[in-house]
Amino acid sequence: MKTALNTLLARPDIWRGGFPRQDAAVATGHADLDAALGGGWPARGLIEVLHETHGGGELTVLAPLLGTLAAAGRQIVFVDPPFLPYAPALASQGFINQLLLVQTGSDTDSLWTAETCLRAGCGAVLCWLDRPTHRALRRLQLAAEDGEALALLFRPLRAAGLPSPAVLRLAVQPGHETGLIVNLLKCRSRPAASVCLPDPAFA
Repeated sequence: MKTALNTLLARPDIWRGGFPRQDAAVATGHADLDAALGGGWPARGLIEVLHETHGGGELTVLAPLLGTLAAAGRQIVFVDPPFLPYAPALASQGFINQLLLVQTGSDTDSLWTAETCLRAGCGAVLCWLDRPTHRALRRLQLAAEDGEALALLFRPLRAAGLPSPAVLRLAVQPGHETGLIVNLLKCRSRPAASVCLPDPAFA
């Protein structure tokens, strides 16, 4: 019985409060943010990025991650971005050659596309949903775990008080003077924290 329990607890999709997960972390490209996250981004799972307005620096925070995944040959998928991405900015971050842009006609199609790409082995799937249900969030989390990928979901800041199965939730806001403020709202085995990042180079 003890052996079976230890085997179960060793699974990467099982987390015990107070015990850090053993998944490898992916460096964020920002030393202070790495420290706050306990090493870097989770290697897989659902990450929610909450923001007040589109283009407020939410992609800036993720750019080094996407560049790292692309350098490893992993596909990056944008599903229904609110604006057409600016190609020169993406090229400067090193992942445009691994980028696939998908436009669908509805939230239902967007969710299906994101799940399919996650399970197909893409490195990261970025999608924009305004009011996803808890069931939709759970589907994204499970698809990301199954595909050993990252689901990066962008949502309005007003969703901060809603429950979510995401492994990580963060709010990104422009600083009052320079840079970006990243507030960690939910981070497994880590306390809530606020990090100030340098002035964004691309958003």
